[in-house]
Amino acid sequence: MVKTQETTINWVSGDERVSIFTTDRSVVAELEKLGFQVETEGEHEYMVPVSAIRFSGTKTKTGKAKRELTDDQRKAIGVRLQTAKAAKFGMTLEQYRSLKLRPGQKPTDEQIVEMSLTAVPATKPKRARKSKAKA
Repeated sequence: MVKTQETTINWVSGDERVSIFTTDRSVVAELEKLGFQVETEGEHEYMVPVSAIRFSGTKTKTGKAKRELTDDQRKAIGVRLQTAKAAKFGMTLEQYRSLKLRPGQKPTDEQIVEMSLTAVPATKPKRARKSKAKA
Protein backbone atom coordinates (compact mmCIF):
# COMPACT_ATOMS: atom_id res chain seq x y z
CA MET A 1 0.00 0.00 0.00
CA VAL A 2 1.37 3.39 -1.04
CA LYS A 3 1.15 6.15 1.52
CA THR A 4 -0.05 9.43 0.05
CA GLN A 5 2.29 12.34 0.55
CA GLU A 6 0.86 15.58 -0.66
CA THR A 7 1.37 19.27 -0.10
CA THR A 8 -1.28 21.91 -0.70
CA ILE A 9 -0.43 25.60 -0.89
CA ASN A 10 -3.37 27.96 -0.52
CA TRP A 11 -2.32 31.37 -1.78
CA VAL A 12 -5.03 34.02 -1.82
CA SER A 13 -4.15 37.10 -3.83
CA GLY A 14 -3.73 40.13 -1.60
CA ASP A 15 -3.06 38.15 1.61
CA GLU A 16 0.29 38.54 3.32
CA ARG A 17 0.47 34.88 4.37
CA VAL A 18 0.19 31.56 2.58
CA SER A 19 -1.37 28.43 4.09
CA ILE A 20 0.64 25.23 3.55
CA PHE A 21 -0.90 21.86 4.44
CA THR A 22 1.34 18.83 4.01
CA THR A 23 1.54 15.17 4.88
CA ASP A 24 5.04 14.85 3.41
CA ARG A 25 7.61 14.41 6.19
CA SER A 26 10.41 16.00 4.17
CA VAL A 27 8.34 19.16 3.66
CA VAL A 28 7.42 19.22 7.37
CA ALA A 29 11.11 18.90 8.29
CA GLU A 30 12.09 21.67 5.88
CA LEU A 31 9.38 24.05 7.16
CA GLU A 32 10.35 23.39 10.77
CA LYS A 33 14.05 23.80 9.93
CA LEU A 34 13.19 27.23 8.51
CA GLY A 35 11.51 28.11 11.81
CA PHE A 36 7.84 27.90 10.87
CA GLN A 37 5.45 26.54 13.52
CA VAL A 38 2.38 24.33 13.08
CA GLU A 39 -0.73 26.54 12.97
CA THR A 40 -3.31 23.90 13.93
CA GLU A 41 -2.48 21.39 16.69
CA GLY A 42 -2.42 17.78 15.46
CA GLU A 43 -2.21 18.77 11.80
CA HIS A 44 0.62 19.83 9.56
CA GLU A 45 -0.73 23.21 8.53
CA TYR A 46 1.67 26.13 8.45
CA MET A 47 1.11 29.85 7.86
CA VAL A 48 4.07 31.25 5.94
CA PRO A 49 4.73 34.83 4.78
CA VAL A 50 4.32 35.30 1.03
CA SER A 51 7.90 36.60 0.91
CA ALA A 52 9.14 33.13 1.95
CA ILE A 53 7.65 31.45 -1.15
CA ARG A 54 9.95 31.21 -4.20
CA PHE A 55 9.84 29.38 -7.46
CA SER A 56 13.28 28.58 -8.82
CA GLY A 57 14.59 27.78 -12.26
CA THR A 58 13.84 29.11 -15.70
CA LYS A 59 11.42 26.80 -17.43
CA THR A 60 11.55 26.02 -21.13
CA LYS A 61 8.84 24.58 -23.36
CA THR A 62 9.72 21.07 -22.16
CA GLY A 63 9.35 22.08 -18.51
CA LYS A 64 13.02 21.56 -17.69
CA ALA A 65 15.23 24.27 -16.25
CA LYS A 66 17.41 25.87 -18.90
CA ARG A 67 21.16 25.40 -18.50
CA GLU A 68 23.69 27.96 -19.67
CA LEU A 69 26.68 26.11 -21.12
CA THR A 70 29.99 27.28 -22.54
CA ASP A 71 31.13 25.95 -25.90
CA ASP A 72 33.66 23.66 -24.21
CA GLN A 73 31.00 22.23 -21.88
CA ARG A 74 28.66 21.65 -24.85
CA LYS A 75 31.43 19.83 -26.77
CA ALA A 76 32.30 17.69 -23.73
CA ILE A 77 28.65 16.66 -23.36
CA GLY A 78 28.55 15.77 -27.07
CA VAL A 79 31.66 13.59 -26.78
CA ARG A 80 30.23 11.78 -23.73
CA LEU A 81 26.95 11.19 -25.57
CA GLN A 82 28.69 9.85 -28.68
CA THR A 83 30.94 7.62 -26.57
CA ALA A 84 27.91 6.18 -24.80
CA LYS A 85 26.11 5.58 -28.11
CA ALA A 86 29.20 3.90 -29.55
CA ALA A 87 29.51 1.63 -26.50
CA LYS A 88 25.83 0.72 -26.82
CA PHE A 89 26.57 -0.71 -30.27
CA GLY A 90 29.88 -2.29 -29.22
CA MET A 91 32.08 0.22 -31.04
CA THR A 92 34.81 2.64 -30.22
CA LEU A 93 34.16 6.36 -30.61
CA GLU A 94 36.33 6.43 -33.75
CA GLN A 95 34.33 3.59 -35.34
CA TYR A 96 31.03 5.28 -34.48
CA ARG A 97 32.19 8.60 -35.93
CA SER A 98 33.42 6.90 -39.13
CA LEU A 99 29.82 5.86 -39.89
CA LYS A 100 28.93 9.56 -40.34
CA LEU A 101 25.38 9.12 -39.06
CA ARG A 102 22.87 11.96 -39.13
CA PRO A 103 21.44 13.12 -35.78
CA GLY A 104 18.90 10.58 -34.56
CA GLN A 105 19.99 7.95 -37.09
CA LYS A 106 21.00 4.55 -35.75
CA PRO A 107 23.56 2.29 -37.40
CA THR A 108 22.14 -0.59 -39.42
CA ASP A 109 22.81 -4.19 -38.46
CA GLU A 110 25.18 -4.46 -41.44
CA GLN A 111 27.17 -1.43 -40.25
CA ILE A 112 27.42 -2.87 -36.74
CA VAL A 113 28.70 -6.22 -38.05
CA GLU A 114 31.15 -4.48 -40.39
CA MET A 115 32.54 -2.39 -37.54
CA SER A 116 32.89 -5.45 -35.31
CA LEU A 117 35.02 -7.12 -38.03
CA THR A 118 37.28 -4.10 -38.53
CA ALA A 119 39.23 -3.86 -35.34
CA VAL A 120 40.56 -0.45 -34.53
CA PRO A 121 43.70 -0.72 -32.44
CA ALA A 122 43.19 0.80 -29.06
CA THR A 123 45.62 3.63 -28.56
CA LYS A 124 46.72 4.44 -25.09
CA PRO A 125 48.60 7.62 -24.43
CA LYS A 126 52.25 6.87 -23.81
CA ARG A 127 53.51 7.94 -20.45
CA ALA A 128 56.87 9.55 -20.28
CA ARG A 129 59.26 7.45 -18.29
CA LYS A 130 61.12 9.14 -15.55
CA SER A 131 64.80 8.53 -15.84
CA LYS A 132 66.47 7.49 -12.67
CA ALA A 133 69.40 9.69 -11.99
CA LYS A 134 72.42 7.72 -10.84
CA ALA A 135 74.33 9.33 -8.07
